[in-house]
Amino acid sequence: MRLPEFPKEIQKGSVSVTIRVQNARQERALAGYEQTVLSAFVDVERGLTAYAREQIRGQSLTESVQANQKALNLAEDLYAHGLTDFLRVLVSERGLYQSQDALVQSDQAVALNLVALYKALGGGWEAAGTNLNRSVTSKQQFKSRPCHLSQNDSVRVKRRSRQAAKDAKKTEFLSATATH
Repeated sequence: MRLPEFPKEIQKGSVSVTIRVQNARQERALAGYEQTVLSAFVDVERGLTAYAREQIRGQSLTESVQANQKALNLAEDLYAHGLTDFLRVLVSERGLYQSQDALVQSDQAVALNLVALYKALGGGWEAAGTNLNRSVTSKQQFKSRPCHLSQNDSVRVKRRSRQAAKDAKKTEFLSATATH
């Protein structure tokens, strides 16, 4: 069966219209693709920036924890030798706990930023047999960080509190006898 032939002017017009329509669709698809790629680049850049920034913050917080640990040790030594009051020890402990808390939050942010980066890159993680070397390293680092939550520490704090109460009573007694 043979199709009827249309005049050449109609054929040329419809073909050129079809070509223009297809070109416009192709350009629209290309623009959408370019927008998707640019958006992906922005997501990756943001992920890399956030991850790097938080790692630098974590290093700074690690140094802060170490400095606060030294300050606490110094305050404990001064208190043990009677050169300062127990309040200084408590303030040092509070500073240490605050810096440790900030460090833990920073570690969490690093992990979340890494997940966001993997997501922006299109995955890259495996469901089974995932390499957990980073988490092992983090656990080892966490264990090596000073933490004052052991039973010995609570006993030490109670002992210090009792000693501080005794010191307060002695001071009160001495001031009372000095006035009489």
